[in-house]
Amino acid sequence: MQSSGPQAPHIAPVTSLIPAGATAFPADVGSIGAFPARRVNIDQGVKVHHLPTWKHKGDPVRIRALREIAETAGRDPRMATLAVAIVRGDASAWGGGAQGAKPRDTAGQSALLLRWVQGLYYVNEPGERLQDPLYTVQVGYGDCDDLAMLLGALCESLRIPWRFVLSGKRGRRAVRWIEGERTIRASWSHIYVIIGPQPFQTKVTRAWRFAEPTIRGVPLGWDVVQATNASGRVLLPELAGPDVPAKTDDKPFMDHVITEIKTRLHPRKVVPLVITGIIIGAISGAVRRKVFK
Repeated sequence: MQSSGPQAPHIAPVTSLIPAGATAFPADVGSIGAFPARRVNIDQGVKVHHLPTWKHKGDPVRIRALREIAETAGRDPRMATLAVAIVRGDASAWGGGAQGAKPRDTAGQSALLLRWVQGLYYVNEPGERLQDPLYTVQVGYGDCDDLAMLLGALCESLRIPWRFVLSGKRGRRAVRWIEGERTIRASWSHIYVIIGPQPFQTKVTRAWRFAEPTIRGVPLGWDVVQATNASGRVLLPELAGPDVPAKTDDKPFMDHVITEIKTRLHPRKVVPLVITGIIIGAISGAVRRKVFK
């Protein structure tokens, strides 16, 4: 699973909260989920998992392996220390500091976690190597599954519900699959996260928000599948499908995001909703007056 797209100049976040050599997995790990895992030891401890049979398993099995890594890291106290520093806006996580979120403000905390992970450097990789989320923090880079696992681990450490999301192509349209849903056939090429509105709510509803960790600047709630289908443009090259050139233009990426927002807020779409609300309110008022007269 790989992702690309426009990248802002790299600004490395402060990673001193995770000490060198930290890893959420013991040194003798031999498997991840249903996959045999060969250890790749860098310095000491398990930092990168190479899964030679990755392509031989189905997507739900792969997702369970990714979740095992993310949940293991998310239950490590060191990840919680980093997550709390991020959502409070501490200088130890942000360098110069940032505007923190209030306690129990799950949406504000989730937005800060997403923005922090977006600050890491995105890279492609050959084959399938899965980085330990603590190692991703240390080195400051990763591909889409590495950054998605890190974001999931940070949410896990604060008991914020989250799930993985796969996106790809089915025919000519971009489609998505959310972890836990019934599987569908598609050519998957990208992975990201969807985050719940508050702790302990595990059922995915409309209140859940997509979180894209590989593209800097896109807000919590922005979804690459929805944006691609709405604009008719391929916003991530891999969503064009295998071996198919992505048909894009030279327009800056954020211009596409702004255009999408303006389209959704166009008066032709907003005014009918306002008029409908006024009519419903008037009818409700008339009913109440008649009932309680």
